[in-house]
Amino acid sequence: MLGNKEIMARNIKFYMNLRGKTATDICNALGFKNSTFSNWVNGKIYPRIDKIEMLANYFGVSKAALVEEHKPDRDRRDLYISNMGNWEENPNTNRTERALEYYSMYEQAPKSVQETIDMILKSAQQKP
Repeated sequence: MLGNKEIMARNIKFYMNLRGKTATDICNALGFKNSTFSNWVNGKIYPRIDKIEMLANYFGVSKAALVEEHKPDRDRRDLYISNMGNWEENPNTNRTERALEYYSMYEQAPKSVQETIDMILKSAQQKP
């Protein structure tokens, strides 16, 4: 079982990869020292709660998404939800509720449909 520092480190790396961000990008945007951020990403120290909140806001996820251990289905759900922000929608619609509704449909879809959706989402992440 992983410790809290290791889980946090793995989750930061996951969201950095998901969003295509480097340590320098994050440090510049949030005002973190590179050495401190490196210690978080390498699981050497655990960030204070205010820094966790800053990271969560930066990545557009909950604090729990950063501090809790991910399961493969949750990672896929987070990828799906994160890409919902790229789609135009009615401004009166709650984006998260809508994304969760779509994710629920995704979970019930045949495996071939899920694989197609996964491929499209990964392709969308790679575009500038």
